[in-house]
Amino acid sequence: MTPALSRRLLLAGTASLVVPLSAPLRGQPASRAHEQEITDWILIASDGEITLGLSQPEVGQGSYTVLPQILADELDADWQRIKVRFVSGRDAYKIAFKNEPPVQKEGASMSTTVLFPRLRTAGAAAREVLVRAAAERWKAAVAQCRTEKGVVIGPNGERLSYGALAADAAKLPLNAAPALKDRARFTLIGKPLPRLDTRAKSTGSATFGIDVVVPDMLHGAIRSAPTFTGSLTAVRNEGEVLKMPGVRAVVRLPAVHVANEEAGSQHPGLAQGTRHNAVCVVADRFWQAKRAADALDLAFDPGAGGDLSTAGIDGLLHKALDADKGVTAVEVGRPLEILAERPASVIE
Repeated sequence: MTPALSRRLLLAGTASLVVPLSAPLRGQPASRAHEQEITDWILIASDGEITLGLSQPEVGQGSYTVLPQILADELDADWQRIKVRFVSGRDAYKIAFKNEPPVQKEGASMSTTVLFPRLRTAGAAAREVLVRAAAERWKAAVAQCRTEKGVVIGPNGERLSYGALAADAAKLPLNAAPALKDRARFTLIGKPLPRLDTRAKSTGSATFGIDVVVPDMLHGAIRSAPTFTGSLTAVRNEGEVLKMPGVRAVVRLPAVHVANEEAGSQHPGLAQGTRHNAVCVVADRFWQAKRAADALDLAFDPGAGGDLSTAGIDGLLHKALDADKGVTAVEVGRPLEILAERPASVIE
């Protein structure tokens, strides 16, 4: 039997998907009994510590820091009192991509652009109810109150921390369209800040996807076709691989489902129906799955794109650039007509 070895002992320095793990906000008890949920994204403790929800995994692009920055800036929170918690399970955390249904995912460099207005609104809505809670306590007008670094300041200079107001603010209805900060008042958005996950990654305390362990969990390792249009034609030694230590299954993975002849014509080399272009070995431990996948004797049909290469793609691009006619991707207005009407003009 393979001994239980630490991943860090075997794979020190290996990069992997960083997943900040902790209880989601919905349906879970707060990490401390005195935390109040203000919005889908914001928890405030009575001591003033603020926990900001992070719905996107950190894969090197800085989401772990920039998304909380957006929330904290509109909230007017004290950045030094901020904690970040991974959140899931709510529509607020989902992103729609093209014609796909909204899902919670990372991809296509959309996190900041899609969530920027959503997080600003969440932060501003939370700030607004905190100000209203303070104004009610002071019997003052909301317009006479302002916020600064986790504190509401009243008309006579009186101060109440967000922690002291959180319980009252959590009972107030949120404004779906709160007033956002003027960009000139940004103190965090767009500013260079040290990444919040740097220390954990540097000290080895960060939790990576491959570190996660849940009861009865199995592991998978994949071998894919070497070409985009490739199809699996045979697993020559499946029986032997299934006998390897810890291996539970050898699974053929479907690639693309071509629904009709038109779709098939757009993807040369793909037969109608489901084709398989990869094999996954499922085992008790990751390295059992990895060794078994490496041992697979697979046969692939390269398909119509079998000869595709970087040099070939570069050649196609140069050929297209040298062609007499181009392909219009987007056309806005009357560019060709205007150029014909004013051939000698410089248009900027």
